[in-house]
Amino acid sequence: MKNLSLVLLLTLWALASCQKVAYGTYTSDGDVVEDVYRADSTDSKKTLIITHLDLNNKRVEGTFHVSFLIKEPRINAANPRKVTFSGGRFWAVIRD
Repeated sequence: MKNLSLVLLLTLWALASCQKVAYGTYTSDGDVVEDVYRADSTDSKKTLIITHLDLNNKRVEGTFHVSFLIKEPRINAANPRKVTFSGGRFWAVIRD
């Protein structure tokens, strides 16, 4: 799986409970959409934790856990029913 950008991470947690966040798989050379995953609203471990906030140096750090469920019927039977990003870490520069 590719790394998620901070924007996607923050959007994911802001919208995860309303099922409007999606994750997709791609095939060929990366330009053909396969399956779509929606945020798993039943995932009780879903978290975004800010572990360090440095306003002087404009940097934020944290950890995350999130799961997605595939939208059936699947395009590619090899794709898993559930995808989980567990033990994730991120950092970002805070822009003005």
